[in-house]
Amino acid sequence: MRVMLADRDEVWEEFRIEPDEFVDGGDRVVVIGRRVGKGKGSGIEVQQPVTHVFTLHDGRVVRVELGYTGRDDALEAAGLSE
Repeated sequence: MRVMLADRDEVWEEFRIEPDEFVDGGDRVVVIGRRVGKGKGSGIEVQQPVTHVFTLHDGRVVRVELGYTGRDDALEAAGLSE
């Protein structure tokens, strides 16, 4: 994690994840949003959709699943298909 954050800081002047929607499934939560970054060298701002599934235990995050292609895939993975 430390290496990933250090690498990120070399490339991005600003970097954040902006959540748009939280789908509560009890011990699994799907977060739908976007990554927003501003290039350190170029100053160009980019956005990319992002969807993650968080697994909770006793109020703490114990697992994060990254890289879902969209809302439906993440909901299915979390057992929350609509």
